[in-house]
Amino acid sequence: MKFMTMVRRAALVAALVLPAAATASPDQTGNKPSTAKKTPDAKQIAPKPAGKQLSDNDRQLLNDIHAANQNEMAMGKLAETRGTRAVKAYGTSLVKDHQKADKEVLSIAKTTGEQLTVNAMPSDPAKADQMKKDMATMARLKTLEGVTFEQEFLTAMVDGHTRLLAEIDQAIITTDNPRLKTLLNRMKPVVQRHADQAKALQQPRKQAMK
Repeated sequence: MKFMTMVRRAALVAALVLPAAATASPDQTGNKPSTAKKTPDAKQIAPKPAGKQLSDNDRQLLNDIHAANQNEMAMGKLAETRGTRAVKAYGTSLVKDHQKADKEVLSIAKTTGEQLTVNAMPSDPAKADQMKKDMATMARLKTLEGVTFEQEFLTAMVDGHTRLLAEIDQAIITTDNPRLKTLLNRMKPVVQRHADQAKALQQPRKQAMK
C-alpha cells in the first residue's frame, strides 16, 4: 500500500514538473527558443522610393520659379502696406496667385526629392545681375510712399512680369517634366494678367506725376 502511494505521488509530481520543463527545453538545434520579437523584413521597413528625379535644367527651372514666386509675394505684401486702395488690391492678388503657384512648386519638389534653395544667387551671370537689381528695387521701394511709391512699384511690376513671361515661354519649350510644363502653362495667363493690370494702374499715376 505504501509503495502504491509513493508511485501515485511520483506520478503527480511528474505531471506538474514536465510541462514547465517542456516549455523551457532547448529546441532540436540545442538552442533555447528566442523570446525576442521578430524584426520586420526589409520589404516592410524600406523607405518609399522618391519620384522621378529632375534633370539639371528642370532642377534649376524649379528653383527659378520658386524664387520668382517668393519675390512677387514679397512685392505684393509691400503694396498691401504702402499702396492706395487699387494698388493694395493688386498686391493682394499678387500674393494669392503666386502663393498658389508656389504650392505646386513645393509639391513637385517633394515628389522628386529636390531641396529648393532660398535666396541663392543664380549661377548664370545675367540672372545673378538681375536678382541684384530686383533686391535693390525692393530696398528702394521700402523707402518710398504715396504716388512716388506706386509709380515705381508699378513700373517694377510691368518690367518684372514682362521678363517672367519671356522666361516662361522659353521654359515651356525646354522642360522635360510634364508637371512643370503644366504649371508653366497655368502660370502664363496669370502673369500676363498681372502685367496688364500694372499697366492699367500706371496711367492715372503717370498723369499725377506730371
